[in-house]
Amino acid sequence: MYKRIFDHIKSSVVITRRNEIIDSNLAFLELFRVEVKEELFGDPYVKSIISKSIDSGKAVLFESVVNRNGDAKLVEIVVSLMNEEDQVYILEFKPIADESLYKEITILSSYSRELFDNSPDSIVIVDNDNRIIDANSTFAKMFGFNRHEAIGRDIDELVVSEADRSVAKEISMRVLNREKVELQARRVTKSKGLLDVLIVSYPVVIDNRISGSYVIYRDVSSEKEKEKLLKEKDEFLHQLFNRSLYPIAILDIEENILDVNEEFARLFEYTREDCLSKNINELIIPAGYFEESQRFKGKILRRESMMTETKRRTRTGKLIDVEAVGRPVIINDRVVGMFAMYRDRRVEVQALERLERQKAYFKQLFANSPDAIAMLDGKDTVVDVNSSFENLFGYSLAEVQGVCMDDLIVSKEFKEEAREYNQCVVGNGQIVKAETVRVKKDGTPVEVEILSYPIYLKENQLGVYAIYTDITERKDREREIKRLLDTDTLTGLFNRRYIYECLAERVQVGGLAILYFDLDDFKKVNDELGHKAGDELLRQVAERLKNGYGNIIEFARIGGDEFLAVLGQHCNRTLEEYVEEIQSLLGEEYHIDGKDVYCDMSVGYAKYPEDGIGVDELVATADYRMYEEKKRKRILRNPIRKGPILGKEE
Repeated sequence: MYKRIFDHIKSSVVITRRNEIIDSNLAFLELFRVEVKEELFGDPYVKSIISKSIDSGKAVLFESVVNRNGDAKLVEIVVSLMNEEDQVYILEFKPIADESLYKEITILSSYSRELFDNSPDSIVIVDNDNRIIDANSTFAKMFGFNRHEAIGRDIDELVVSEADRSVAKEISMRVLNREKVELQARRVTKSKGLLDVLIVSYPVVIDNRISGSYVIYRDVSSEKEKEKLLKEKDEFLHQLFNRSLYPIAILDIEENILDVNEEFARLFEYTREDCLSKNINELIIPAGYFEESQRFKGKILRRESMMTETKRRTRTGKLIDVEAVGRPVIINDRVVGMFAMYRDRRVEVQALERLERQKAYFKQLFANSPDAIAMLDGKDTVVDVNSSFENLFGYSLAEVQGVCMDDLIVSKEFKEEAREYNQCVVGNGQIVKAETVRVKKDGTPVEVEILSYPIYLKENQLGVYAIYTDITERKDREREIKRLLDTDTLTGLFNRRYIYECLAERVQVGGLAILYFDLDDFKKVNDELGHKAGDELLRQVAERLKNGYGNIIEFARIGGDEFLAVLGQHCNRTLEEYVEEIQSLLGEEYHIDGKDVYCDMSVGYAKYPEDGIGVDELVATADYRMYEEKKRKRILRNPIRKGPILGKEE
């Protein structure tokens, strides 16, 4: 099954050492227009591409490869170290369909000098000490420093004015902390001129270490048209604010007025100039309502929206009934002010008409949303659902209206979780966002992301919105990636990385034992029958282990013919019994290429905590005992014996 999956992966994949190709899938053969693997494995051009990719030290690089027909194709090569001890790599060749994307990526790649030099943006590569490693020709044109003058110089000393260097240094530190930085600033040319530039800086990460950074400068003088559009947008928002049907005041944290719109000035009979910098409490809060106003402010500072029916005072002292609404203004996760909006309740009819228009907009948004949305009352009963909900879960509105949502789409094992979510939203007024599983009408489970939040009217919670997004495809991709990361590609057992992480977790619980074993004289199998037969033997060994103990013991291939088994508290036999059973299971004959092959194994063990409390200590103890067992076998072995490979040893 593994081989079939491997051969039919769409990406071209090859398993290789630096100078020896181990295996490839069918897509890799198709990439180079070759039908026979052995013919491809001996091709010097293919070997040179592989060696160049590994020797580059890059996790991702880009190449133009040429197949047997002479056709060239741009590919992205992803290099992964599969087995550190044996230096075995996985190379994935991904065709690049989007040429513009390839150009954008390869501008930042040391392999593409032509694109680097001819980029319309000025690009420099600096090391961790902020010294220039390389600069393209656009940098020379923009700043007047040629490549020879720039390399080796501190980038800040070269193009940053003295007054701006402390800020530039902070930017460099942020990039070294793996942050992408983008800002507009001024930089100095060789002739001491000043340039307004957009600066984008990215860290260069190699083998999970910061090795320097890219700094990209773009002359923003050509962005005037965009600035004009932004000004038009600001003017649009300004006009929208001033022409709103609702009186609006923008206040700072102390409730001082920063701006008011025309409707506010009309309702309260002040000019805009009368209001600016004044405290809103002094202008429109009547006697006896100051305490209410402070409660209003307190809720805003707690990031809550506020709405109440109250009275406010005009410039002439007249009291008017209004509906007051307040919302916090949050910048950088901090409340910096608030919006105060008012509705003149004397014009209730006009307000209702506006409300109807808003309701129409909402209904269309609700009905046409691509996400499944359900509107619930305070008892988790369905009030309304949209068409996307009907499509996702298979229920019509008539079937679900008035029914408890948890009874419809929550399976037994998720009932408690659903009750907790309901308590958070309905009981505590919190917003819940979570990934979980729900059930369709036909009983099919579906993985969804839930966004659920309360609906308020005048501080009273009316109900709940529950929005469901189908995430099945994304979760499938995540599980497949996890499986590939945790699995040994040859045998389908777990790999070294996974089993060591598993051990690190299990030692915290206790009741743990491990077996460390390898196949005796495995080298003779490779020498006498070839490496392909050796690989087949390893696969058959793994298959026996999985079929015999797959639900009880976790097995991993940790290198070559070496395996590690983890026995937990659920194992109901003694360690010695498991060793004897596994030796007997693996000692039976194997059928490989029409031959009967026999292969013994040597086993070492370690128990937690008797033989160690750390992962490395346990593995080292088991490894030592395995090699002691192997030495004992060598002493007892008949000197003229030629190995347990073809024909069973007496």
